Amino acid sequence: MGRACLTFHETKRSVRTLSRWQVRQPIYTTSVKRWTRYDAHLAPLKEALGDLFKE
Repeated sequence: MGRACLTFHETKRSVRTLSRWQVRQPIYTTSVKRWTRYDAHLAPLKEALGDLFKE
């Protein structure tokens, strides 16, 4: 199961969305932690999530 999460782009299952090409692409290493640019804007969401949010 864990490996399936990391290799989602290799699934043989049919994808019925307009973004099916994107579904087949691996996560770009250049995109990792890119969300930190928006961290200040995410503060209200983090607060709303309370204990559910873990850094």
